[in-house]
Amino acid sequence: MNSSTKIIAFANHKGGVGKTTTTASIGSILAKYGYKVLLVDLDAQANLTSSITNTTDYQSIYEILVNNEMPRPLSVKENLDLIPSSQELALADLQLASVISREFILSRALSSVKDQYDFILMDCPPSLGLLTLNACSFANEIVIPLVAEVLPFKGLTMINEFIKNIHDLLNPSAHITGVLLTRWEKTNLTSGIE
Repeated sequence: MNSSTKIIAFANHKGGVGKTTTTASIGSILAKYGYKVLLVDLDAQANLTSSITNTTDYQSIYEILVNNEMPRPLSVKENLDLIPSSQELALADLQLASVISREFILSRALSSVKDQYDFILMDCPPSLGLLTLNACSFANEIVIPLVAEVLPFKGLTMINEFIKNIHDLLNPSAHITGVLLTRWEKTNLTSGIE
């Protein structure tokens, strides 16, 4: 792994916590400051893809992973590229389940373009399935976007254990960089989380 490329996964098994918005916002800010950034949409809902591009003529991450195709990132704007998602990605867990070393499919697929970027930011799906496993096995940093509510907060134990296992068994450089509160309201429930 090129130590100069920061590879960051935005992961949480809970939906609606701001993973996509965080990925798009941080990617855009880094690109504006002159860093070369690759965004990777790993969610079959393709919200990151639809929020930053209008085109439908692209190679998706599904084709790259399932068909073992060479990635051709889509240029979104200066310094900002995207590997888009598609609804077919919902089938990837089943189709890739029997592949040998399936937890490293993403890192193998992106190895040819990795050194072209200062940052690779991955928007993970709201699950701890094969796609999130691949993202965390490729990442050297993991950020957990979180809404300051009780139920998402209680789920931190599960994702923390998931990432600890990846660190111990698959990717010793993977670690949680931090928990990012994406929404906070002044209520008794959220005050208890502080």
